[in-house]
Amino acid sequence: ERALKRRMKLIVERFTPSNEAALAAQMRRTIAARLPSQEFGLAKMLPNPEKMSLRLRRTGRKWTLANFMIINVSIALVISAALLLAGAPFLITVFASIIVGFGIPHMVISKMISKRVGEFTSKFPDAIELLVRGLRSGLPIAETLHAVSTEVPGPVGVEFRQVIERVRIGKTLEAALQESADMLDTPEFQF
Repeated sequence: ERALKRRMKLIVERFTPSNEAALAAQMRRTIAARLPSQEFGLAKMLPNPEKMSLRLRRTGRKWTLANFMIINVSIALVISAALLLAGAPFLITVFASIIVGFGIPHMVISKMISKRVGEFTSKFPDAIELLVRGLRSGLPIAETLHAVSTEVPGPVGVEFRQVIERVRIGKTLEAALQESADMLDTPEFQF
């Protein structure tokens, strides 16, 4: 009976009017982050913009397709100007600037994704251990997830914070975890 009263008190405190404004602000931020933004015109020329957008989100940075395309075009223009000033033939300049201007950013994105996934994989066992200890001690799942999001540094904490935000705006825990698993695309988190 005491445990039931304690849990009810925690639930009531979580949804009191003082927390209501903070919760509404957090929901607005989360929804605004999910809305498609007005993309730069060149970003529409990508063959699969949704896939590239997912790759950019997997880096853990707040990059958009517009930023990515601006970087690609800038690198291509700098390379083409340098090659033209060096006296290279026009056709070679065009091909080299396209390959380098659009290849280097893709390689950098791939390295950033693999680095972030590696960091996640190395810290994920600590998160699982913390989850198990919290649940065995009787903490509710929401509080245990919050503890993981604050205690475990790096991408693991960020992903668990995003899971908590998704649950707060109305998604089920399974759907929120599946969205993170799809985003990370690692077998450990899928399991």
